[in-house]
Amino acid sequence: MDRATAVRVSYHQFAIVSEGAVALFEGDFSGLTFPSQGYLTILTGTANGPVHVRISTEKSLIDEMDISQWAIVEEGNFRATHPLRVETNDGSVWDEFSEIRTLGMNCDISYTAYARGRVASWDLDLQEPQEEHLIVMWRTEDERGTPSRRTIKADSLVSETKEPDSDPPFDASDARVRTMGPFEFPG
Repeated sequence: MDRATAVRVSYHQFAIVSEGAVALFEGDFSGLTFPSQGYLTILTGTANGPVHVRISTEKSLIDEMDISQWAIVEEGNFRATHPLRVETNDGSVWDEFSEIRTLGMNCDISYTAYARGRVASWDLDLQEPQEEHLIVMWRTEDERGTPSRRTIKADSLVSETKEPDSDPPFDASDARVRTMGPFEFPG
């Protein structure tokens, strides 16, 4: 599968989520992606408006890519708990990417994400796409456990690269401990 369309983002992001999960971005804007259990958040330069998004499930596409043509490149993995879909903060589901559902559920998904135009469109409300994203994703047979990401090439929006990202340990005795996702609602 290889599909592309303009996705209308809000609050600098869109997500690839497991159905029934809510993508709660809890990181910072120091990278392109934020993988978590049940979803992958893609961070955009555009605050609100359309960005060009292409998603492919053909891993061989990575070998054909010239990363010098992209401003930022990251790779990582996350766990799909249910069939995947592309969703934005307002709850819109982008059916143009419905074939990513075939990657499966209860499996690890690896990805390589590419972007260009994030810096030029930083914090703008746009009517036409000025930013482009390519996400290549595939089912991984070996279980990796904790979601992670690694920056291969960074644009000027990246302030710090953490390899791999991991959640800090939580002290259950602290009443202020944050809630962890994914959050699934019975349907």
